[in-house]
Amino acid sequence: MNKIGRQRQWQWVEDYCIWLEDGSGPQEAAEAMRTQAAYFKLRAEQKLAERLQAGLRRGQTIGHALKGELKPDLLELFIIGQQYNCLTPLLNDYRDIVVELQRLRWAFYRQLAYPISVLFTVLLAYAYAATHYLPRLLSYSQSRSSEAVVEWVINIGNIIASGWWWLLGLLTCLVMAWRWLAHNWVGRQRLQAERYGLFAQFRAINALWLTRLVAVLMHHHVALDTIFAVLIRVASPYAGWHLKRMQQRLAQGRVSLATVLDTGLLLPRQLFRISHRQQFNGQREALVSVAQRSYVDIQRSIAYQQRVWIVLCYLLITALILMLLSAVGSTMMAVMTSI
Repeated sequence: MNKIGRQRQWQWVEDYCIWLEDGSGPQEAAEAMRTQAAYFKLRAEQKLAERLQAGLRRGQTIGHALKGELKPDLLELFIIGQQYNCLTPLLNDYRDIVVELQRLRWAFYRQLAYPISVLFTVLLAYAYAATHYLPRLLSYSQSRSSEAVVEWVINIGNIIASGWWWLLGLLTCLVMAWRWLAHNWVGRQRLQAERYGLFAQFRAINALWLTRLVAVLMHHHVALDTIFAVLIRVASPYAGWHLKRMQQRLAQGRVSLATVLDTGLLLPRQLFRISHRQQFNGQREALVSVAQRSYVDIQRSIAYQQRVWIVLCYLLITALILMLLSAVGSTMMAVMTSI
């Protein structure tokens, strides 16, 4: 279980890399990290250095000694960086990828968060007006019967007022179910679902993650089969399913990178760009070019989808307001008639 957060893990690894680059041995660098962490009362960092020291004394590699202490992706890159003597530049490149993907993921979830929060607020306001204001106004009328629209508004208001927490719970369950499906659901039906909406955007973000990481690792001269093996160990079941198929296609002797990556994760036009550009600029440059274009395309897709959600939300809000105004108007007419 990870003892410290991701950000502090990054900082600890970066500090350790500085000691190694300055000529210190792994054990000496770990002792220096432990001493400084103890002096400044950074208990978690001190325990991490002590864990590393203990592992090194037992003859373990740095990666094996830190297993369970660092996030899996950070640990794998740490091991690769050591093996290929590119630890600091590799970690810096990976940090850029993480920041880029975090921006997209925040935008991805924010596209629904705003319209849902607005709609939920309006529903609560509607329920209050329908269950408190409208019945009080209706009490001034001498008529014992009310129009159907008034009864509809009051009934809907009662349902919302009495079951808003059920609605909130249902919404939470739907979000959790979708997240699970997004990270775990694989197969032909998943490929069909990825043609539209949120699943299409989730696929695009994972495709960007893949192309960016493969390009970075290629830049540091890591072989493609090794890249797939590393990414499979840190990927979600969904991304791992695609990576295993890519690994199989590579083992079958597929030469073209576009052919190896053709598992449904990347769109046909992206594969075409990779196939075309690698003939002139090489595989890495082809991946970088596709990733840059994909980032812009994902941003546009999220922005467009957010506008669609907002329009649908406002249409529903408008319908509720019109119903409420119609009920209030009918009630006011009944009150005026009875005076």
